[in-house]
Amino acid sequence: MAFSLLSCQREKALPLTDGDIRPGEAVLFAPYVSDAVLTKADDGYQPLPDGYALTVEMYREGDAGALGTAPLYWPDNVKAYGFRAYAGSEALDGDQSTREKFLLQDRLEGFGRVLGVTGYEEEAINYRTSRQWYRDNRSLGLMPEGRDASYYKEIPLYLKHRRSLVTVKLKAGEGVEQEDLTQLDNIQARIFSYSDAGVQEITPLPGIGKLEDDAATSVFTAVVAPYDYGENAETDMIFEVKLSTQRFTFYAANDFEKDDPAHMAHYRLEPGKHLVITATLGRDGRKTLITALVEDWTETVTTSVVDDYGQAGDLYQINNRKELREFLSNSRKNKPGNVAIIVPNSIDLEEEDGQPAEWVPLPLDCTLNMAGAAFRTLHPVFSFVSASGNLVNGVVTVGNASVPSAVAQENRGTLDHITVLPVTADGAASSGVATLGALVVTNCGVIVSCSSDLPVEGTGDACVGGIAATSLYADAAASMPVIESCTVNARVDASHGQGGGIVGTAVGRVSHNRFEYGITVLQDPGNFKNIVAAKSDEDRELRAEENSWPTIALNEAAGTNVSEFRYDATIDSQDELAHLLSLPSYNQDGKQFRLSSGFSISRASWSFGIKSDIGNGSGYTVHFLLDGNEKTITTNAMIFSNIMGEVRDLTVRLSGDITPAVVNGLEQDAVAALAYSVRGAGARISGIRVKGGNYRIAGPNAGGVVMWAFDGATVENCQCKADIRVAVDEVGKDAKLYAGGIVACAAKATIARCVFHSTGGTLFREPDDSSAQIFYGGILGGTVPNGGADFESRRPEVLITDCTSWFDVPEGSGVRKGAVVGYAMYADELNGNAHTNGLKKGCQGNWWGSCSGIGTFTGGTVEELLGRRNAITPEYDADYDD
Repeated sequence: MAFSLLSCQREKALPLTDGDIRPGEAVLFAPYVSDAVLTKADDGYQPLPDGYALTVEMYREGDAGALGTAPLYWPDNVKAYGFRAYAGSEALDGDQSTREKFLLQDRLEGFGRVLGVTGYEEEAINYRTSRQWYRDNRSLGLMPEGRDASYYKEIPLYLKHRRSLVTVKLKAGEGVEQEDLTQLDNIQARIFSYSDAGVQEITPLPGIGKLEDDAATSVFTAVVAPYDYGENAETDMIFEVKLSTQRFTFYAANDFEKDDPAHMAHYRLEPGKHLVITATLGRDGRKTLITALVEDWTETVTTSVVDDYGQAGDLYQINNRKELREFLSNSRKNKPGNVAIIVPNSIDLEEEDGQPAEWVPLPLDCTLNMAGAAFRTLHPVFSFVSASGNLVNGVVTVGNASVPSAVAQENRGTLDHITVLPVTADGAASSGVATLGALVVTNCGVIVSCSSDLPVEGTGDACVGGIAATSLYADAAASMPVIESCTVNARVDASHGQGGGIVGTAVGRVSHNRFEYGITVLQDPGNFKNIVAAKSDEDRELRAEENSWPTIALNEAAGTNVSEFRYDATIDSQDELAHLLSLPSYNQDGKQFRLSSGFSISRASWSFGIKSDIGNGSGYTVHFLLDGNEKTITTNAMIFSNIMGEVRDLTVRLSGDITPAVVNGLEQDAVAALAYSVRGAGARISGIRVKGGNYRIAGPNAGGVVMWAFDGATVENCQCKADIRVAVDEVGKDAKLYAGGIVACAAKATIARCVFHSTGGTLFREPDDSSAQIFYGGILGGTVPNGGADFESRRPEVLITDCTSWFDVPEGSGVRKGAVVGYAMYADELNGNAHTNGLKKGCQGNWWGSCSGIGTFTGGTVEELLGRRNAITPEYDADYDD
């Protein structure tokens, strides 16, 4: 049990000199672990990684027994004190089948000593006064850059592994498939440990690893007692494997090089050594051959977190909600110095023993290592994280609920690598929001390397923030509050108040943070800032530096934006997209905008997706760059009219049938999911993914992505899976109609690396009429003149490269349909309307099925016009529409 030594009777203190350790000061530690064998000289040490549950004992020279365990304090600076440290279980456990059980087996032991100073023993307690410890440390002059003289007050603790490690990798021999060796459920393994107490059978930790040829395989690892497995090579079994109904046993005598004494020395396993065995399994159980190598144990085997004072205290494992609630409620467990670790992958805080149970936030006064687990909640997890509280390495998910904050009302300790997400208990996206701060309302401690995707929606006039609503000093003497290296990718907004993408109001340090979402174009720039809205205390310093956000907006309190690429604004709604299209100050060449989140467009209130000439009114032509940011617009209307700028990296998911707009009472004759046209040498659409689901794109002319591409436009890396139909009552005698999986009609344009996923039940007329001049293509419906006033500028020259079409032309469809192009010619007005090839020389790399790549064409064969069909058949993406 940890206790303070300050209550002990003290000796009279000696006079202090500058830098000496004072009586009553906490004893600081700097633990190191060796990755070499126990008998090796004093090299090969490295700082003890985070995660070890370290116990440190303090001894006074001349007294019997330890004075206590960390946290520890110097009673005086007169008498000599020594230190012993250890971690891991004292007895080796035979069940190491889970990571939690395995982690406890790495036994470390060591003592306080100063390497490089004579007089210290490696395997014994070394006694020195606090002044001697300080001066011996300082005599080496090894203080790292950025540290102050307090570095010399840290007692170096040098620990060594007292056990060894065995890893077995399985390799397929004759009659065994390597794939079978990756099925952990079908394999049972045991590793054997030998000591003076006898043989111990260990159930090892299973996993998947790789062999030297990168083939995946089962890997089994166990901590064992040091032992020479080669001494009784014929009789001491190292491990046993059961694969289906066959049993394999392995001894050192099975080694390929069993007659080589130097090689067999690998089996002499000393403390801190790692024996790695590759075992070949054949159907003939007698062919159990192995090869081995030995290396230093360099893996980190961890169970919890050690703070700067070595205050690991007692270690607790928490397996469910009830244990968590009882732990937090128990002041003898939930106290400074103790460490708890979450064992399962997740804990639903709103359910106990299968019944709904409302979570009541409780304080955190110790270190809680979530070990990557998730807390699923509808309330803040903690009421208060005290100065001794540390929450590390976990996820908090908020279901369909509104919470003031997800982690705690106030933090005075440390939140490290905590992620907050709007997710329900069953893993689906939720409507959860925070009303003040995504992680905490008030931060007076340290929040580092955390992230949040939880929207913040303030309902009153309070200031809100993406990490914390406010960050301030707890009191006049308190440590500086810190928010560092955090990321927010969610909207931060309030109906009446102010807000900051990272923190609403702050002092202290706010640095190296990133507000990925950005304050959007319709948010009031006077009230909402990308990092911090305002200082929380004008009498205190705010150190804001190296922060980044995605736009050109200024944030004076946050310092200089270090983002390399900055947009003019971000958007996340239909109204904001309409705002960009409507205002010439936004809708102009050179402007750049980005989606921060997906949103929906409703045909009932959307007027910008119509067939329109370039000059027809404001908003009908996109002149700017719109970065979809891999987000999704869900729509039942064509989104844009004309694109003369660039639209990229956007998913368009249909929420209803896309049919032509009705303008002045008349239904238009063309429709597509994204836009009516992409036009101009600088016009480009790329990375567009149209997902139709159960809905269709239907009109007299229809394109999966765009209706038209001309005047030098580029359509690249676009994909579509949708039911595309020509829907028209009558077709004039001389009229031609077109439908394309990517583009319906193209003149001067490039179409590259596009994919049409639909395999059937698409690209046809409704009602069907095989006699009409209707042409269908999996990539392009037809090559059709369009563009400038003179025919030469309107002449079709379409380059199609590296596209894939899964559209199978149905038998009996004649020349109306092509897997890639439906109609690949045009009437040349400058040559007596002669039928002329509309494809540009250089088409190549395209793939289609066994049907014809082009429906109607002239001027050569399909191969001459479209290029040879790609010899490599692509893999069909059956999950594309998910």
